[in-house]
Amino acid sequence: MSEFSCSYHLKTESVDDCVNLIKKANTTGFVFPARDGWVSFVVDVPDYVFSKSLIDANDGVLLNFINAEDHGWSFEVFNNSSKVCKFESYYCEEDDEDMDEETDGDIDEDIDEDLFDEPDELSFDNIGDYARYFTIEYNFEKCVESWDGVFDQNQSRMLDRVFAMDKNTPPKERVTAWDFANGMGLYFYEWVSYSYISPEPPTVYGEYKDLKITEVI
Repeated sequence: MSEFSCSYHLKTESVDDCVNLIKKANTTGFVFPARDGWVSFVVDVPDYVFSKSLIDANDGVLLNFINAEDHGWSFEVFNNSSKVCKFESYYCEEDDEDMDEETDGDIDEDIDEDLFDEPDELSFDNIGDYARYFTIEYNFEKCVESWDGVFDQNQSRMLDRVFAMDKNTPPKERVTAWDFANGMGLYFYEWVSYSYISPEPPTVYGEYKDLKITEVI
C-alpha cells in the first residue's frame, strides 16, 4: 500500500496555537505534540489542496506537506495569509514505463546500483531510493526574495537545495520528500493524514499509534 499523507505544520512551540487555528478556521482536526519548533496537525478538509479556511485564519508560518510516495510530493508555505513558496514534484508515468522496458520489469535486479551509496539495501520498501531514480517533473513558485525572517539557517539551506533542482539534477543530489521533511525539522509526517486517524480514542496509524494527540471538535 502506498503512502498518501497530508499534514500541516505550524512554526510554534504551543499546541494551543494549533488548536486555536483549527477552531478559528471553523473545522475539526487532531494536533500532535510540539517537536523541534513545529506543531503538526491534520484537519477535516479535502486532502492535497491547502485549506483556504486555514490560510485565512493563519497568523504564523504554516507549512502543508503532501507525500504521495511513489507518485510524487509537494509542499506549500504561508506566512500569515501571504504565500511564501510552493513546490511540486511528480514522478513521470511515461518514464516508469521506460524504466520497466530497460529493466525487464525487475527493478531490484537490474536497477543501476551505481546511483546509490548502499545498493544492497535497495528494495520496494526503500521508496526514497526509487524516488531519486525516477525522472522528475518539478513545479516551483517562490514568492519572497529571501527566507530570512521565515526560516532558520538550516531550513533555508534545505529550501535552497529544493529550489535549485531541475530535470538535469543527478539522482544522488535530488531532494526527496523524506530529505525535505527531515531537513526542515518535521517529525510527525510519515503516514499522517486525517483519514489515517481512528477516533474514540484518537489513534494514529503506524509508528505513532501510542502517541497521545489532541482532538479539536
